[in-house]
Amino acid sequence: MTDSNNLGSLRDALEESVERFALIADAMPQLVWLARPDGRFEYFNRRWNEYTGLTVESANAAYGASKGVVHPDDLPGMWERWSGALASGQNYECEYRLRRAGTESYRWFIARAAPVRDERGAIVRWVGTCTDVDEQRRAREGLAFTARADEALFTSFDLKRTFADFCSLIVSELADVAIVALADVDGSLRPVATAHRDPQSAAVLAGMRGQRILTPEAEQREWLRLRDGRPRVIRHFDVEAGRKQLWPYLASAIAPMRAHASVTIPLESRGATLGGLYIFYGTTAFDPRDVPLLRDAARRASIAIENARSFERERRIAETFQRAALPLVLAQPVGMHVDAIFQAGSDEVEIGGDWYDTVLLRDGSLLVGIGDVMGRGLQAASIMARIRQMISVAALYEPDPSRILATVDELVRQAVPDLLVTAFCGIIDANRTLLRYANAGHRPPLMRRSGEIIELKSTGLPLGVRDAGPSETATAKLEGMDLLVLYTDGLVECRTAIRGGEERLHEAMRSDAILHTHAPAEFIRDSCVLEGRSDDVAILTVRFDAPTGWAFTAENAQAANDARGDFVRYLRANAGDRDAIEAAELVFGELIGNVVRHARGAIDVQLEWCGEGALLHVIDRGPAFASIGGLPSDLLSEGGRGLFIARQLSNRLAVEHIGAYGNHVTAALRLHRLRQVE
Repeated sequence: MTDSNNLGSLRDALEESVERFALIADAMPQLVWLARPDGRFEYFNRRWNEYTGLTVESANAAYGASKGVVHPDDLPGMWERWSGALASGQNYECEYRLRRAGTESYRWFIARAAPVRDERGAIVRWVGTCTDVDEQRRAREGLAFTARADEALFTSFDLKRTFADFCSLIVSELADVAIVALADVDGSLRPVATAHRDPQSAAVLAGMRGQRILTPEAEQREWLRLRDGRPRVIRHFDVEAGRKQLWPYLASAIAPMRAHASVTIPLESRGATLGGLYIFYGTTAFDPRDVPLLRDAARRASIAIENARSFERERRIAETFQRAALPLVLAQPVGMHVDAIFQAGSDEVEIGGDWYDTVLLRDGSLLVGIGDVMGRGLQAASIMARIRQMISVAALYEPDPSRILATVDELVRQAVPDLLVTAFCGIIDANRTLLRYANAGHRPPLMRRSGEIIELKSTGLPLGVRDAGPSETATAKLEGMDLLVLYTDGLVECRTAIRGGEERLHEAMRSDAILHTHAPAEFIRDSCVLEGRSDDVAILTVRFDAPTGWAFTAENAQAANDARGDFVRYLRANAGDRDAIEAAELVFGELIGNVVRHARGAIDVQLEWCGEGALLHVIDRGPAFASIGGLPSDLLSEGGRGLFIARQLSNRLAVEHIGAYGNHVTAALRLHRLRQVE
């Protein structure tokens, strides 16, 4: 019998007698109620009393609120519809969750009510039912959740982006916190994606991504639990106990979680444990019925991991082939620093045609080139290798960049008709004072001079059609020039970007940090390349100086110690004040120690002489941090103390956060360079 028929039967029974109505209502599986014309209740059947624990008196006392009975998220909609029905006299219908008495468990009900009218048509009361539709509702929502999870997990092979969307979905529909942690190459368990309902807490958790958050003992215990293969449910989560499992400097990250329950689902594939899915409930009530849904989602996530890794293996093979067609060693003329990087597109397995090259010519000048063969696949890669070689050989006999490109254009049109290739060819003279260049439809390179970004424009059609339009060799003076950047269009083209790629590139080049890293091409890539980029990226940079510097990783303590020793030996040979050298060594140690405590990955250290003084530059890959003016409130705390000491031993100390890259700390050391040393 449908709810409509039930309401009709109840209304008929009510017209016959109240006693008959009560008898039928108590025999029904639904929750049955009567309300007066103003909406206040006057009767509940036995099933209502058993499920909600409310009597007519207690329900009317809380009328207008119903807190603790109807789910808080459903209250506004329920009262809006009920008030509308009372005002219009139309039938009432609404779905909401009701809490079972004595528990924190809610179930979905569909409430329907119809007015009972007298012979004049006036409403004398309302008769209503609440029918349990929890299973149907959860099945429907489960199917919808699974569909959205599949969309998040299987639209991209980029695991970081995939799991970021996946965690956001879980947080929006089921829980307060979601974390996916996977095994790293060193066997450690590291979060790759996090999400939290509260934006401020989400930002704190985001700082844990990629870090080894558990102590070795806790990590070992966690791996044993994950390898057990069964979901782990903690109904009363102890935040303090959870804090003790983390490294001390990360313990504060768990505080915003405010969790009262947690679920851990192992991520497994083909008998191997890949990691874990961690779900925490804070303001959201834990529902045991979420566990099967999360377990199914975890199985799908494991498949996504395998798919992504399979794709990555295929792409690595393709990328290895493409890298083999690029120069193995870059020419490094005296007084210059040449750097380059290539990165394959994030969503493509096929090989592309991006390339770069440098050749030191017989007269001491330097050929720099970059280009992109239109299309993808083995043919594009093989053509790319041939064109790169053609330009290198032509430059040995032809000093004019425009004629070099014209020669290659003729060879291309003969060998591969209908092919289009964009290319830039430049020659830096032996005195490093002049750049002569020509362009074949490629993006103009950029130069930095005294913080200003200059675009090197010139005319010329792509190779393959170059004879159909004008071409020229242009020149640029290199006096005062800091940096030359050549790049392919994958660096600045991204369909999902809010800010333009060229704007991001100019911003990265204006940063002083780019002049003080040993890998400016990598700096540009990491500052500019966004998720969602599908095209290959090639970058070639030329610095017009040879800086004094050291590069190592935060995890390599021996390399950091060796760099500190080299730094001191260099200062003893180039600076005269012993006390100032000792102070500079302390600044060096404190700044490196600060990075090691808060970041992982590459560290760049460079010493720049400015007049008679010196600037120490330290660039890391960690999250943003602030430079405090005084000592931390907790004098035993490691946080902030190192920067305070470095500030006291320097003339000034500045901290710059560099977008998606990291941080740049500059300390003005109290050093004077020996005049006899150049």
